[in-house]
Amino acid sequence: EQVILMGGSAGAMGTEANCDFMAEMLHSRNPDLDVRCISDSGSMYPYAVHSKYCDPHLLEYAAYEIWDAISDESCIEDNPSSYPCISVNDGFRYSDTPFLILMSSEDTVIRICTGNGDEFWAEWRNELAAIGRLMIEERPDIGLYIANCRFHVGNTYPAAWSQMQVPVVEGDGGETVVLKDLIYNFVNDAGPIHAIDNMNDYNQNCDN
Repeated sequence: EQVILMGGSAGAMGTEANCDFMAEMLHSRNPDLDVRCISDSGSMYPYAVHSKYCDPHLLEYAAYEIWDAISDESCIEDNPSSYPCISVNDGFRYSDTPFLILMSSEDTVIRICTGNGDEFWAEWRNELAAIGRLMIEERPDIGLYIANCRFHVGNTYPAAWSQMQVPVVEGDGGETVVLKDLIYNFVNDAGPIHAIDNMNDYNQNCDN
């Protein structure tokens, strides 16, 4: 038996924060249950790239404190201030449950401190990809997909779902994958679960 917790946008952030909690709760009833989580357009964020005099990480943390939000318990245990725990950028290190992160290279929804111009967005995309590659290096068991196209919530964006071929990170000879197949691979342990687009050129099937 298998349970998949999947959220998009704000729901993705909830998935990130509650994945292990839900898995532990379900495993207390059925230890053999296969529990996995998918975050689609959640909190992954190139915090180092922002407009002048505007710190998105600090502002998000302020909102976190005002709302009295609760993040991953194991992350908070290691970081009592919870500052690193409000984003999957650091929180991925504490996940005990199989996890897949889906992102656009230029998702501007629920984002602040963004700039204008090609130079800003090129830096944004490259920093996001660098964070993704670090995640894969540290936790190869965690799935990751970043398409070079501006959208929010990939599973509701048809071009991302079935048209945009994104290079497989571990692939040889130009292997690519579309989002629906990468999700299938993650859910079924059936193939590559890491794909990051070329950040110098928008995906040829990006239609916005």
